[in-house]
Amino acid sequence: MENCKMRIGVLGGIGPLSSVAFYKELINRIQNTGLFQSNCQYPEIMIENIPGEELTDLLPEKNKGKLQCYIKGLKNLVSLEPTFIVMVCNTIHVYYDHLIESVGFTNILSIRKLVYSRIKRCELGGFNREKICVLGTPTTIKLGLYDFNDFDYVALPKDKMRVIAQAVNDYTITGNKENNVNRLKGVIDYAQEKGANLFILACTEISLLLRSYPGILSIDPLSLLVDYSIAACVNDLANKAA
Repeated sequence: MENCKMRIGVLGGIGPLSSVAFYKELINRIQNTGLFQSNCQYPEIMIENIPGEELTDLLPEKNKGKLQCYIKGLKNLVSLEPTFIVMVCNTIHVYYDHLIESVGFTNILSIRKLVYSRIKRCELGGFNREKICVLGTPTTIKLGLYDFNDFDYVALPKDKMRVIAQAVNDYTITGNKENNVNRLKGVIDYAQEKGANLFILACTEISLLLRSYPGILSIDPLSLLVDYSIAACVNDLANKAA
């Protein structure tokens, strides 16, 4: 099998754990395929890790003023001619169209489209789509990144969204998983009492905290970005072997 020529650009650092999480999961799962027989067959991965300002404002126009460092990072990646770019953050995808327009590069994965497709697959697999709960930052929730007209949702009150924001911030700063999983338990219990039966782990830190949480059906956008990247690499290798 020939070498992989796939070039993956990664916009990370939003927060700092996101770059590590994406890279580690991608490499581990590539190894698990058993298809990559030498180091030369792995994709070229270019990471632009941005310690930028958090996109916490609920007024989209105010957040746009904070996007310049991320736009610069995307332009740096585009200059390296990637096959596609992955933005390892949920909240930044609220500004997906604006970012594409700003950098002039269209092959940036849409996390919104990947999540929608995954929900539809759950439905086809027998999932009773009564109610979905989005566990993310207030910006991601309030600005409707994962709002789809054909599904019903459990809306979280402000105090529950505040708990999520506190867990994300504390985990980013301290790395303390146990305390923050316990903090989120009350949010999950509340949503389940309101009828939620599918959770979207709509923040990288939430994904890392809750992906092994027992007793819930969840969609992990971080893993969906990895799924797409692995499939692209495998297809690239297969096409070269044909």
